[in-house]
Amino acid sequence: MLYIGQYNLTMNDRLWSRLLYEKIAHDVSSHESMSRILSRLRSLSTAQCCAEDCAQAISTALISYKGRAWVAQNLKSVMHWAESMDDFGIMVLGAWLGLRDLVRVLLGNGVLGDKSHEYLGSAMYAAAFNNDELLVELLLDHGAGAWKMDGVYGDALQLAAYKGSKTVARRLLETRVSKEASPNTYGYGPYGSPLGAAAAAGHDDIVRLCLKWHRDPRQLGPHLRTPLFYAARSGRAGAAKILLDGGEMRPNLDDDFNDTPLSVAVEYNHEDVVSVLLSSDKVRADYPGVQHGKLTPLQTAVVKGYTNIVRMLLPRCHVEVGEQEDKKSPIIMAALKGNTEIVNLFLTKDKAPYVQHFLPWVASRGLTKMVKLALDSQILDPNSHDAEFRTALHHSVGRRHYDLVKLLLQHNDTSPNREDRKGRTPLILAIESGDQFLFRLLLDDPRTCIGISNFEGMTPLHVACKHGLSTFVASILAREDVNVNALDEHRKTPFYHAVVSKSADTIQLMLENENTDPNQPDNNQGETPLYIAVRDGRCELAMMLIQRYNACPNCWCVEYLATPLMIAAVRGDLDLMSVLLEKTLDINVPNNRGRTALGIAASHAQAEAALMLLQHPDIDVHHQAVDGTTVFLMAARGGHLDILIDLLAKGAHPGIANSMGETPIYVASENGHYEAVMLLLERADVFPDQPTYYHETPLSVAARRGYVSIVRLLLEQGGVDFNPDCPWSQKLLSMVNKSTIMELLLDASERFVEVP
Repeated sequence: MLYIGQYNLTMNDRLWSRLLYEKIAHDVSSHESMSRILSRLRSLSTAQCCAEDCAQAISTALISYKGRAWVAQNLKSVMHWAESMDDFGIMVLGAWLGLRDLVRVLLGNGVLGDKSHEYLGSAMYAAAFNNDELLVELLLDHGAGAWKMDGVYGDALQLAAYKGSKTVARRLLETRVSKEASPNTYGYGPYGSPLGAAAAAGHDDIVRLCLKWHRDPRQLGPHLRTPLFYAARSGRAGAAKILLDGGEMRPNLDDDFNDTPLSVAVEYNHEDVVSVLLSSDKVRADYPGVQHGKLTPLQTAVVKGYTNIVRMLLPRCHVEVGEQEDKKSPIIMAALKGNTEIVNLFLTKDKAPYVQHFLPWVASRGLTKMVKLALDSQILDPNSHDAEFRTALHHSVGRRHYDLVKLLLQHNDTSPNREDRKGRTPLILAIESGDQFLFRLLLDDPRTCIGISNFEGMTPLHVACKHGLSTFVASILAREDVNVNALDEHRKTPFYHAVVSKSADTIQLMLENENTDPNQPDNNQGETPLYIAVRDGRCELAMMLIQRYNACPNCWCVEYLATPLMIAAVRGDLDLMSVLLEKTLDINVPNNRGRTALGIAASHAQAEAALMLLQHPDIDVHHQAVDGTTVFLMAARGGHLDILIDLLAKGAHPGIANSMGETPIYVASENGHYEAVMLLLERADVFPDQPTYYHETPLSVAARRGYVSIVRLLLEQGGVDFNPDCPWSQKLLSMVNKSTIMELLLDASERFVEVP
């Protein structure tokens, strides 16, 4: 180790002592100092002492007194102090070598026995290490302190307790009792007390001695650690049992890092210690010590794969194993680690909620081995679900875990028809994902029912049609138990969804099925497949539905374009209109605003469409909408002269106003239709100066909008007067932007003669 440099603070004292011995032995610079020390030792003791013994004693002293950290930092110059070695240092080194006669001589020469060498410590410290009771007696007789805080082990007694120096420990304990005093009632040293040191090292006899002489063994070590903690961490089952039997009052006390005796015993896989701790009713098996996400003992055992410890912890009725299917639930942690043995322990414990949630959770993560374990256990219901009512099959389909889907379907008790919180079956999930392999696996299972719908009332056929999945649709239609006209919650059929999807193959498949009714749904909203086809401009489909499949065009929808005929008319689609007119029962059906197909076509200036409608024997040219708007008024708004002439020829009245007082000549003037205005001015039943309810006239609206020709037409040929003194006239003049119109109005005002 010295030559390759592979050493660290985790090595024990024995290895460090060997390392240090090699360093001293090969340190040429210290040979002269070692020779002087050896010569002095030989002059004072009758015992034989060699250089190797001396180097070994120094190594042991430095490690035991100064500690590993100091040695690691000073390894290159560890013997620099040896050059000034006096009789006191020689006495301490003699104590480490066990040379009692040398110590006696130097004590007799006046060397103080209670002092401590800066590097080698005290003679009492050496006696404790060597379990030299006679040397302890000698030192006590010369005034050496038994409870002097000293060295990395705290004091000589703690060193004796840790090293197992039973006789020295008993003698020093007796000294304490006789003096009934202790230098510090609070813990100090690496283990806080002799009891802590003995427990850490597993010296059972010394543990009993400490308990015997210490009526209140409550001194804590660094980070608030108890003797039981040290015994548990070091795997000292005997010491742990002695402490528990001796009345340990704080078996669950956690340290500064929230570790308890049980948690550290589990952490280091000390099964015998765990067994001892769990045998006491005072030890809480579920004590989490959890802060900042720290694991419980059970979670720790699961994560590290300590099966036997998990088995020990589970029988404790108050063990918390988690009720949520989260990653901190022990059973889930075991599953993620792939530990089937531990998972099986949990599955066989009881039928707690977490067990029922286990199968869906592992399926969602694709843990095939765990799913198989759960199914083979015969404990879990393969249809158990999570909080969203999703079964293992739901999760496997949703995550596309093909092997798991096969495995679950092979189980006799698996139901492929369970619904999740949204009412979706695994088959519907497969369709929504578009995965044909999963779809076939589920559809081919004889237990799968294709009539189950989700919470929107959509069956698998609805969903397949909605997504335009023709291959899925074909497979479903091949089933004898399929209902091709089933209505969902919105009373829409699969064929309706197929038309909306615009998938030609899906539509064709549905139409080829003899049971498909192209006129459904009859949902009082009129959105039949035919209406959708016309609305979307798919005229070939619409005509095919009418001509080949007898689709009824008499549907009515709560829209402005309420019927297929209205849609075709406003688009001017004469071919489609021709087909629709053959089947439409009432071509005068109004929309929700009272407009008919003729009025809508006329208002959109679709002349050919309007003229086609006017040729129909049942056309109503006198129809008025809810607001009183006539077909003629709508035609005047569109401004197409041929439509107006044809309407007049069929007896339409050109002067009827709507509920706002708007007349045909008014809307024609408003939209700048000069020829329409001229046509209407020729009619005796048209009043060109008739105001609306907002006191607007054809002249005022034309003037505001800048239609010069219409203003001139109304003033010169329509006989319309312009009264300059009228408030409305003054307001109009302020709103006119074109100078030509201003001049026309001012000229008309000069000609105005007020009737007396």
